[in-house]
Amino acid sequence: MNRVPERIYLVFLLLVFVVFILLTIQMPLAARRTPLLMGVGGLAATVVQLVIEFRANLNRESTKEFNEKTTYTVKLIGLVKSKEVQFFLWLIIFLLLIYFMGFTYAIPIFIFSMIRFQYGERLATAVMMAVGSGVVYQLVFVNILRITAYEGLLGRLLSV
Repeated sequence: MNRVPERIYLVFLLLVFVVFILLTIQMPLAARRTPLLMGVGGLAATVVQLVIEFRANLNRESTKEFNEKTTYTVKLIGLVKSKEVQFFLWLIIFLLLIYFMGFTYAIPIFIFSMIRFQYGERLATAVMMAVGSGVVYQLVFVNILRITAYEGLLGRLLSV
């Protein structure tokens, strides 16, 4: 079984969490707790999965003849259709939305986009899910927990 795409995905995911943590450190102190916890938790889980993957590879004995042509030839269309790459692309989109627009706007826009375009749900369903996620975010994190939301690059530019 070819595990190369999964390992590539894990390495990219590891890099995403490292960048996410580095970006989180630049946030105001009150706004960095939750993203930092998510980033460190994701980083730890990814490192554990990478260790499991590479240890399994070291323990596995090569009994089959190596076929370089089928092992390392990956078609671009097949790669983009794989669930790992799609998840990674959506994660990059979400991180970019957070960076430029802040959590308050990024969460509903991301939920709407993912439900509408990734899962192909109806427009009404996507809008309801986006509005619901925005309301839950505002109520739980901003109003109840009193966590200062990261306002994003555009929010900082507009508030100056």
